[in-house]
Amino acid sequence: MDHRTALRKVFSTLRVLGRQGLAIRGAQNDESSNFMTILKARAEDVKELEDWLQRSGHKWLHHEIQNEILEAMARDVLLKIMEEVNNAEYFSILLDETADIAKTEQVSIYVRIVSPDLLASEYFVGFYSTANTKAEALFEIVKDVLLRFGLPLSKLRGQCYDGAANVAGKISGLQERIREEEPRALFVHCNAHTLNLVVQDGIEKVLPARKFIGEVKDLINFVRDSPRRVAKFQDLQAESEDKVPALAAYCPTRWVVRIKSLKTVLANYTVLMTFFEELSQDPDVQSTVAAKAAGFQQRMESFAFLFLLYTMVQVFDRIEVLNTDLQQSEL
Repeated sequence: MDHRTALRKVFSTLRVLGRQGLAIRGAQNDESSNFMTILKARAEDVKELEDWLQRSGHKWLHHEIQNEILEAMARDVLLKIMEEVNNAEYFSILLDETADIAKTEQVSIYVRIVSPDLLASEYFVGFYSTANTKAEALFEIVKDVLLRFGLPLSKLRGQCYDGAANVAGKISGLQERIREEEPRALFVHCNAHTLNLVVQDGIEKVLPARKFIGEVKDLINFVRDSPRRVAKFQDLQAESEDKVPALAAYCPTRWVVRIKSLKTVLANYTVLMTFFEELSQDPDVQSTVAAKAAGFQQRMESFAFLFLLYTMVQVFDRIEVLNTDLQQSEL
């Protein structure tokens, strides 16, 4: 019974770390890891766990055991989700491709259902590695996932992707391959992605706005790319009478979320002007850095820059509201 109590504490500790998205092991998998630190803290109040940790062997704390426990928990969660999905009359799938930090191509898959009282729910099914993102490879992944979870293709009524040809193509794309087997699985181009394309195409047609977007990106990167410049900028922020937010990184792909960066530039306008002025006149910085700082200062002093900044914030502010609403799971 004492051993069971200790094992339950091990399981619950892993569950908490998993739910919070925290690292379980340290770089060396040593006694200072999050997992062991929390276990030792809990052992102060749980005598059974303290005795368990002092054992010479068979503690079931090895990283392979940790992975096995987490996988068992994940399977249990997925089984409960799939039970709810199977109880629904129909379902839809949402799919997107991305590369992880190791540059491994992977596919994320979600399942969407609607309850009898018309409440929509979306569930993340998992990430699936793939050697390529061609339509036939994605089709095999989708069929494998549906088969694995006992979801018949005959119940599939919707499929939602971005506008890439490999998934949205009308001739040999993923959506067409699925519809060949289940014609009632209608394809919907992701609303948020569609909005992003509309915003991108619209703004790039206005040359001053297109140029301005690039200038703001370079300005933010210039400040954030150097720890020394970041520290100097933060010191100036601390000296400011107004409480201003940190300078937000510029989203490289999604135009509709760039409002956050634009707002922080506007809020830090005075601080940025002081920052560039002091940096351009600092004899200790490289001449190329000083020249860039002087160029940013000169650009920010112009009416065109300030006018475009205010205008773009007004435009993107409304787009952000629409983008948020379009991604509501209950939409």
